[in-house]
Amino acid sequence: MDWYASCSCVLHGCEPFSKRIFTESDISLHRNHKEILFYATALIQQAIDTSGVTTDELTEIVLNVDDDRRWHYYFVDHRHRLLFWVHPVKLREDLGTDLQGIAGYDHISTFDLPFLSLTDTFRIFGRGPVLYIVYDTELRSHCEYYPHDRTIPKGVFEDLRGMLNYAKTDMMTTDSSSSPFAQDELVAIRDLVNSMKDYGKISDPHSIWVIARLMAFFTEDQFMNFCGQKCARLNADTPLFGQQTWNHSIVFKLVNMFLLGSPNEHAVRLRRVWVDGTIIQPRWKDFINRLANELGRYPIFSTVMLAVNISFLAVPGVITAGLPASQIEIIIYCSVVSTIGSIVFSFTLSNVYSDPGLMSAVPAAEVMKTLNRKRWGMACLAITHSLPIACLIWSIILFSAALAIRIFLPKEPATLMTLGIECFILVSFGVVSGYVMHLFSMNNVDDAGTPVENNPHLTRPHHVV
Repeated sequence: MDWYASCSCVLHGCEPFSKRIFTESDISLHRNHKEILFYATALIQQAIDTSGVTTDELTEIVLNVDDDRRWHYYFVDHRHRLLFWVHPVKLREDLGTDLQGIAGYDHISTFDLPFLSLTDTFRIFGRGPVLYIVYDTELRSHCEYYPHDRTIPKGVFEDLRGMLNYAKTDMMTTDSSSSPFAQDELVAIRDLVNSMKDYGKISDPHSIWVIARLMAFFTEDQFMNFCGQKCARLNADTPLFGQQTWNHSIVFKLVNMFLLGSPNEHAVRLRRVWVDGTIIQPRWKDFINRLANELGRYPIFSTVMLAVNISFLAVPGVITAGLPASQIEIIIYCSVVSTIGSIVFSFTLSNVYSDPGLMSAVPAAEVMKTLNRKRWGMACLAITHSLPIACLIWSIILFSAALAIRIFLPKEPATLMTLGIECFILVSFGVVSGYVMHLFSMNNVDDAGTPVENNPHLTRPHHVV
């Protein structure tokens, strides 16, 4: 058995003879080497005797031992592009993913899979494409883990090129693409793939690793979007399992009104990146970048408002020594508190989202799942994101109210008439602008999705992750 270092520097062994055996266990130990050959030979023979599997260069077996000296294995059939076992195997109802809604025989065998033998696995693979995509993803991962001593046909390489071109075109022509990569990433990946040799079979382990990893991303994306099913998700922001209603409660609407509509705007953003319990990776990066950019701007405006409020308190007549605080003084104090709140909330959120780990959808998905399990979790997240801008707007409104009292308090006819007309014009423009923004906000609400009640090919999931 030969030793190879994978592209990620994991040492594994490979049997170069007719038996293609892979392992990550330490075969420098005589006991491990002996047991690997013994169990591999026995399993291969059992596969030949029970199901007539041919052991050639397209059939492989992977064996690894755990700390309790228990051996684990799986077979790989590259001819049929599947994994199989010769012993009964119990698969998880969610196939080891966070995908919800596995409720029909079209998706997998049944909602609670029976024990599968080798022949049952072949039988079930023909029943529906989703299970095939799951194993196709695992097959790509297998080639990624063990890229040595194998070749990839030119057809697979051309398939990857076609997927990249399709994803790039889809990203350019629609804003609801289901591509697992952003546009700039697709350009870089396409340039990388085009730099590889495009003739004959690819046998370079590093090139095989690149192709296998990229194909695994695409096949996983197909699985998560129910590719090949009647209920396939064609748009990234289309929910297949019903609308999210956490922003429809009376409490949220009241808080949204008090915070001047900012929570609903952030709720729309969250629904675009969090669909059916999964995070859309390209949109998540844009979401984080946009939020970080906004959180960096708010303290600048808040600092200006804080200086304006403090300066306004120095105007003669605003603060009168020895007398109770006037209306103007109280309103300015409230404006100062709102400004400080905006600064504090901005710095707090900036500190949270400055973590580079949150740029990846994996840790972010764990946080979103935890919040999604709470009754008010997602609503609280939308409200929290809206606090910096809402406090800043309230600070401006309060300062404007104090300024208006200061201006109109003398009750001089000329002053009242001139400023009254100007204020009326500005308020009218503000109402019209608010109505237009309200129409845009209504169009962003997720009414374009596919509710589960109107989709005859799906039933309501028993458990929402």
